[in-house]
Amino acid sequence: MDRRYVDRLIEKLCDDFLRQWIDGDREIRRKAESGLDPEMQSFVYTDLLEEESGRMQAGDRSSVVEHARELLDRAGVQSLEGEDFERLCWELQRTLLRAYRICGGEWEGDFTGQARDQEQSASPAPRAEERHAGGKMLSEVITAWIGDHEGKTWTPRTAKQIKGVIFSVFLPLVGDQWIGEVRREDIRKFREALERLPKRTEMVWRGRTAREVLELQPTPSGLSPKTVNKWIGFVAGFFKWAERMEYIDRNPASGMMRPTKRHEEREKRQPFTDEDLRRLFTAEFRRKTLDQGKFGKYWVPLLCLFTGARVSEMAQLRVGDVGERDGVPVLDIREGEGQTLKTATSARTVPIHSGLVALGFLDYVEEARSGSWARLFPELPEDGANGPGDSVSKFFGRWRRKVGIDDPKKVLHSCRHTVATRLKQADVQEHVIAELLGHEHEHISTGRYGKKLDVRNLADAVERLDYEKALRGLQGTRT
Repeated sequence: MDRRYVDRLIEKLCDDFLRQWIDGDREIRRKAESGLDPEMQSFVYTDLLEEESGRMQAGDRSSVVEHARELLDRAGVQSLEGEDFERLCWELQRTLLRAYRICGGEWEGDFTGQARDQEQSASPAPRAEERHAGGKMLSEVITAWIGDHEGKTWTPRTAKQIKGVIFSVFLPLVGDQWIGEVRREDIRKFREALERLPKRTEMVWRGRTAREVLELQPTPSGLSPKTVNKWIGFVAGFFKWAERMEYIDRNPASGMMRPTKRHEEREKRQPFTDEDLRRLFTAEFRRKTLDQGKFGKYWVPLLCLFTGARVSEMAQLRVGDVGERDGVPVLDIREGEGQTLKTATSARTVPIHSGLVALGFLDYVEEARSGSWARLFPELPEDGANGPGDSVSKFFGRWRRKVGIDDPKKVLHSCRHTVATRLKQADVQEHVIAELLGHEHEHISTGRYGKKLDVRNLADAVERLDYEKALRGLQGTRT
């Protein structure tokens, strides 16, 4: 293939990729402006930049290979191979790094890539003598940081999570010292302490700080790597703000997250087998839940199993979120009063499987409407760290152990993996699965830039889930 043609082709593909990536990120920012913290989003891009830079130095192009193939497919080019394809991947990886830098900068400031004017913040920058003499105490600066964000860029749930980690975990472990005296060694020890802590759901946490928990020397079940990174991300976001506000000269928590691999993340949860489902969903399960007025504990696991939705998305449903499109009964997963979503792509419409209809779900919804309920599951408490889904997850955890499912990789969230796995086995295309699950599809042509699928097409995909034999224990239990 002519070298000049290949050069022009690669340049055009990379330019298109960069423009489309930035446009997609700006659209996400526009749609979710009130629900995402710019500090945290900027930190996410910093972390992505570091990881991708490491891959590029190691000669690992795996993160862009699929992007390259999709770009070529969209351009109608099928014959780019060998050294030319390798060069495209190399240039595309450089472009991805550039996209991360630009998008991270825009989350820090405006859409010109310029850093935000410090005068926009409600907190004045510290005096030079304060900064170089150790500055203010950590607790003082944390209070200023929270004041800058709470009720503004943070949702109530985000504020609750961040304050819980900062005041119950970070400060007790690191100590309320001068902010300018905090070193990377302090953050490293903080991270090591997190890895020794038991899960927050264990009783040992009741009314105690992290330091008090560690002093009890519990046998830890261990915070997950994802939780450890999330909490370090909160701390890093705070120090990033403090650096911009000139309380410190350098962020001691930058780059302190543990590296993770995508395939390891996918292996954390295992899908349920038919035998698992037969054990879980029995007449006794119904008697312990629905027959005792525990509507959410009955329907939320089943909704997750038939939709692949997140527990939090189903537990926060409102009666008005159940409707009909083109003759198909659907759930509208969206943000609203008391409802939050993980990402902008989480907002979606999901068809209701005929199996749920057969079990009486729509009848339940009609009863809720006739009772003028606002929330579909009003008995679920909303004050959990992760909202009304917390109580369902805890109940389900106890129930699965009671019926003999002890594998820690099989939890309520496994319903999501069950749906994804079974749809793939049923030859449903990946971009269809991504839309049903509220994922941003990795492939460019069907991810950031593809149109939403028709609800009837989605319904055809959903109906490929076959649990008839596995849920036989629930059949005939309707009253």
